[in-house]
Amino acid sequence: MRISSNPTQPHFETSDLPVMIQGLDLTALKSVLYDHSSMTYPVSIKPLNAQYSEFRIEELESPLDTSPKNEKIRSQMGEFEPTFIVYLHNEKQVDLLVKKIETIHLVRNIESTSVSSNKDNQKLQVTTTAAKQIYLKRLYREQPTVLLKRSSNSLLTYHSYDSLTAKLTDLHQRYANMTSLFSIGKSVAQRELWVLKLFSNTTIGAPDQSSKLGYQKPKFKYVANMHGDETVGRELVLYLAEFLLSKYQQGDSRIRKLLDFMDIYLMPSMNPDGFEMDDRYNANGVDLNRDFPDQYVASSFSKTYQPETKAVMDWLAKDKFVLSVNFHGGAVVASYPFDSVSPTVSNAEYAYYSASPDDTFFRMVAKAYADANPDMKNSREFTGGITNGAYWYVLFGGMQDYNYWSNNCFEITVELSDLKHPPESQLDGFWNANKESLIVYMEQMKYMVMGVVTDSKGNPVPNATVKVIGNSKTITTNSAGVFFRLLTPGNYTLMVSQNGASVNKSIEVPTNVEFGNPPTAYFSIPSSASNSSPSNPFASIVTKASSFHQPRVTSFVASLFMTSLSNIWLIIMLSVISAIYVSGNMMS
Repeated sequence: MRISSNPTQPHFETSDLPVMIQGLDLTALKSVLYDHSSMTYPVSIKPLNAQYSEFRIEELESPLDTSPKNEKIRSQMGEFEPTFIVYLHNEKQVDLLVKKIETIHLVRNIESTSVSSNKDNQKLQVTTTAAKQIYLKRLYREQPTVLLKRSSNSLLTYHSYDSLTAKLTDLHQRYANMTSLFSIGKSVAQRELWVLKLFSNTTIGAPDQSSKLGYQKPKFKYVANMHGDETVGRELVLYLAEFLLSKYQQGDSRIRKLLDFMDIYLMPSMNPDGFEMDDRYNANGVDLNRDFPDQYVASSFSKTYQPETKAVMDWLAKDKFVLSVNFHGGAVVASYPFDSVSPTVSNAEYAYYSASPDDTFFRMVAKAYADANPDMKNSREFTGGITNGAYWYVLFGGMQDYNYWSNNCFEITVELSDLKHPPESQLDGFWNANKESLIVYMEQMKYMVMGVVTDSKGNPVPNATVKVIGNSKTITTNSAGVFFRLLTPGNYTLMVSQNGASVNKSIEVPTNVEFGNPPTAYFSIPSSASNSSPSNPFASIVTKASSFHQPRVTSFVASLFMTSLSNIWLIIMLSVISAIYVSGNMMS
């Protein structure tokens, strides 16, 4: 690095600057001192989002003798708490709050570090007691501006809400014929809850009547950043979009099969407010992963939901997803339903295995994800890198369970990193560790039965109920009368019913099933049975909860049923009495 010889205008030439400090720690700080003519400049802290970032370092809190050769100064530098001010000059789309958060994350591994901000002056004040020896021996009254350039080899970087929005918009514009960008709602702070849909105009595996039925591909989703301070999934999902789209256009056969068979929905941030605040909770201070209706808690059906929660609930009701992952951080494991437990289990918090009706399938797909990630597979804490949710720890109102018991969607939770918000420099490593898992998990969609339900006239039957004999889980057909039922390899009997009429069929899911070519079953229901009016979707949620035999919800539904039953008997008895009275009068 060269510094200009003009003492009044110190200048660092960009071509000589090092790449950004990778994972700022004390050793790294010591290794990047800028030394010229016996003077040492301070190390600046770089916001994670900036491609180029400028800083001006203000004078230290404690005055120093500015003599560059005064050895006494060197010993005195360890006697005070160094505080310096970082002025921020660019990245207009990233506000001060985000830069403060990112600065905290960048220096959080340095012992005894604090960061405060002055919004009016657009500056951050950083105090670091463990790195005293590396700071400023001042020679000039005005300090130089330092320009750091991010490493061009980095694939993944952290994105603020604005830069995330810009990136998603850019992807949609560049791949307009393969993407749809939309918001499912707004956060508490009125930020959009963005979803990028990836699709192709080619279809494989569609049933024979697809042109008549208006066939809809099976739907898959990845959702991340539900907890605002758990950030790796946010960047993996965003980069996955670019990866899949570019690979498809390059003719990658594996990726082409994925997008030709199914539609992929990517939601990088379910909690954008929490991310901007570096907080687990949303802007109302609510944990979104405790805010959903819970099959075991009757009171959860009558509460007021957070806007982010309600947006996802409405989204799930609209789009009948088949398979999903909810990404988190703080551990490295693939966790599967159920997270909650029956109230008959007294004081269950840990080590209670709460199996779903499809426990075998969930263990299979969780294992598929973990097996492709060496760090997860070789976990010392979790055998094989997977766990039942409640066996790890019990939680109520989680999104994973809600996806499954109230909708068609099978969802697991994947914890990506021990650190909730690791340094940006580690993101590429997380991508490399999870890239194969992300693809393999989507390929688990091959283990399914595709069903087509029509009436006697060949018209599609929407909202027909589909059940596997011997399994209490039910799903429903989409508007095209098509369903996708995930199943482990084996032989099954499926029952499709509508308005009291039902049809059973046996079908096999082979072990070596080809991706994109699942076994397909055709069902025909009498036309009179298919002409049903749509039911109240929330009432159907309560009914689904009761189908799993949960005491609290069951008692709630049962009480309503018994009340209705009593009224029916009363009406029958009155009718009988009336008939007897009329008959007696006629005889007299």
